[in-house]
Amino acid sequence: MKVIKKSDRIVNLCEKYWEEHKKNCSGYVKDIAKNLGITLAGQANNIVDQIQEKP
Repeated sequence: MKVIKKSDRIVNLCEKYWEEHKKNCSGYVKDIAKNLGITLAGQANNIVDQIQEKP
């Protein structure tokens, strides 16, 4: 079984979603986050606020 490092998984997701979302930064980040089990909502400014909050 091949083990994929988390950093490689993130790079793969970035490459996967780039063409679809290259003009939609918040959609890009939300799709990548969703595949990593993270829920983000809103537009860019909302996402920045969310990721700055303490868990």
